Amino acid sequence: MGKKVLGLVASPRRMGNCEMLLKEIMLAGEDWEKEIIYLHELEIKPCKACYRCLPSGALCPEKDDFNYLLDKIAQSDGIILAAPCYFLGPNAILKNIMDRFISVGNEADRFKGKPCFTVTTYGVEGWQGFSREFTNLFARFLHLDLKDSFLIKSSYPGECFTDEKLLQALREAGRNLFKPGYISQPPSLACPVCWNPYLSLQAEGVVWCPVCGSRGKIDLKEGNIFLEFTDAGEHRFTPEAMGHHFGEVLPATMETFLARRQEVKELQKKYRQFNWDVEKPAQK
Repeated sequence: MGKKVLGLVASPRRMGNCEMLLKEIMLAGEDWEKEIIYLHELEIKPCKACYRCLPSGALCPEKDDFNYLLDKIAQSDGIILAAPCYFLGPNAILKNIMDRFISVGNEADRFKGKPCFTVTTYGVEGWQGFSREFTNLFARFLHLDLKDSFLIKSSYPGECFTDEKLLQALREAGRNLFKPGYISQPPSLACPVCWNPYLSLQAEGVVWCPVCGSRGKIDLKEGNIFLEFTDAGEHRFTPEAMGHHFGEVLPATMETFLARRQEVKELQKKYRQFNWDVEKPAQK
């Protein structure tokens, strides 16, 4: 048996574009051991920001399928994630899961370096928003090795399957998933670290990537715009930066709260007396 590849479908629609495109890529790995998880079929509760997961090695205390999902990713050799665009971003199941990544922020070695592809589908040109960039964050937070990222227009199930060039590109990508040195190149005017094209222009020609925190300079030569990221190796997705944030910054914040807990309780008393809660009507 060959490499073990895990497909993650972040669409509630069975046999929609995400599932079919993911399977098209997986078909390229004839000797792969293939598994697919449909994220909407898992029970993933929202993060409560309790911070009980912050100590290295601690698990999220919620009793649901989150730790099972992490175990399946850790046990796989490669990951393919497919998500649809819903109102300018990917389906909400991804945000719900990624909010829980606080529990693995300082454990880079568990997932680091596993090759990954993402596929993001959208229906209307100009309405894809930041769906691909957000989908890619799934890979960045887990320190996966994002090899390629596909943004595919397909308004209804099967529409994009008339594009044979696209299908060939997907199959070729699948054959290259475990190929050493294979990686897609970001657009020329995108962040070279996380491939985010939505950059913030700041004073003195500085360009800042709000996704990974990389900084660079913008230059204009002969009517053309050029970007130079001089500190591309310094960003929030390095194991060191993630370890600092989740292993030092957040625990320090928690310690500050614990030291002021009685003071906070007194503050809360003022607002606890106002009960303007709306009661949900009983189900008919």
